[in-house]
Amino acid sequence: MRSTTAILLLLVATLVGCQKNGVEPVPDSYWETADPAALGMQADSLSRAIELARDMPNFYALLVARHNKLATEAYFRGKRATSLYHLRSVTKNFVSALAGMAIEQGLVDSLNASITSDFPAIISGEKEAITVGHLLNMASGLTWDEDTEVIPLIQHQIPDPVTAILSRPLEAPPGIAYNYNSVSTHIVAEIISQRAIMPFEQYADEQLLTPLGITSYAWERDPEGRVWGGFGLQLTARDVAKLGQLYLDGGQWQGAQLVPADWVDMSFVAQIDVPTSPTDYSLQWRVSESTGTTIMFGLGFGGQVLMVIPEKDMVIVALQEHFVSFDQSGTQWQNFASRIFGPIFRSVE
Repeated sequence: MRSTTAILLLLVATLVGCQKNGVEPVPDSYWETADPAALGMQADSLSRAIELARDMPNFYALLVARHNKLATEAYFRGKRATSLYHLRSVTKNFVSALAGMAIEQGLVDSLNASITSDFPAIISGEKEAITVGHLLNMASGLTWDEDTEVIPLIQHQIPDPVTAILSRPLEAPPGIAYNYNSVSTHIVAEIISQRAIMPFEQYADEQLLTPLGITSYAWERDPEGRVWGGFGLQLTARDVAKLGQLYLDGGQWQGAQLVPADWVDMSFVAQIDVPTSPTDYSLQWRVSESTGTTIMFGLGFGGQVLMVIPEKDMVIVALQEHFVSFDQSGTQWQNFASRIFGPIFRSVE
């Protein structure tokens, strides 16, 4: 069981980060707004979702886009369109897109590429079977307990986390069992950084963020000075929605193919079963069929949500307070999933 002391340590963690430009974000000009009726949506249903979000004390931002236009956008508790929000594990979805791009560019051979050559001093024996795909699907087999170890990780109590985790023994053969591990994504980011011969944030900025028109962001760093791959990115709500729109459009952005179309397609198909969960997992995305419709979403601590619903041509972004207890984090996610999501999903006529 997580102790009160551990939770408090998480709340007071001091994190070192970087911020592009070092200036206040400017209002984004990409998104156009449209009347919900013109997008085939019921305004009353969307208004109900906003009312519910407003009533939740830790809810900050709700954005719904359909047919590449904003159907509704609301901010609460002093937040606004230019505020930067802690995405927590939704960071992983941006890293996944970058991994697909790195494979397309030949920096990484394939999902099936072994990571041995990237860490020859650490990886040997049975661990040589670990691939980039295993890391992205949370199936490396490496020993890790996210619930108890993520606080020491965030608090920089695990020096050089990439080396530390890769040095651990296997608890299962690679590719067999799902075990959520935020360092897995961090390792993928480090592999891309090494192959591209540049800091990962520079690669991310050049290849994805700048092409998407993301001009300002903040990103926390690990003890070695590397931006975290598994969490730590901060963006505006509108910029988060851009990644969802990119995936809705098969990886294309304003006429350019940024993320390979086949990577997007693979992301919509479950790659590994998640025990005791209604969702499966695929390349850092959660995949659900519970509504009878394929839904893929990123989920971050505190109930941060980036949701993509291809059948409805819809993107949903929900952003909430991230410095909360583990129990409160679960409550905030459940509040979105059980109360706010329904009116939005049913708003499509």
